[in-house]
Amino acid sequence: MASSLQTETQQSPALPDDRKNSPIVYGLGSFGLESTYKVFWGFYVFFYVDGLGLAVALAAVINVLYAVWDAVNDPLVGYLSDNTRTRWGRRRPWLLAGLPFYVIFLALTYAVPGAFRQGQALFLYAMAIILLFETAYTVMSVNYDALFPEIFQGYR
Repeated sequence: MASSLQTETQQSPALPDDRKNSPIVYGLGSFGLESTYKVFWGFYVFFYVDGLGLAVALAAVINVLYAVWDAVNDPLVGYLSDNTRTRWGRRRPWLLAGLPFYVIFLALTYAVPGAFRQGQALFLYAMAIILLFETAYTVMSVNYDALFPEIFQGYR
């Protein structure tokens, strides 16, 4: 009787530890993050150049600024994340805070307000939203990737 009572109290309604920390479950989160990013990266230039009429040269400027900003913010976000100390860990607060921004900026990439659909306003809107989306993606991806060795500390 005592052993069955111990077994019942040790089990929780949540996923058992072996499934909660499963590489499959971790991979599903990575799939969600990366698949939306690939949709963004593969389509946004066509959307702005072919769909909205942004000049190709201006789209190239945005891509260069995107690459430069990515080179700056990746180590910055990594440093901030590594030096975060909370009761929830180093990575989870960043992931929880970053997810709404990631979704909002992805939606705003393609939901361009009418006032920003032409000329210099389109370029400035695209540059701002794309750099903000890249920042949100960096917060999510750096912290999600850094979560892997914290969850899986051994071969098992």
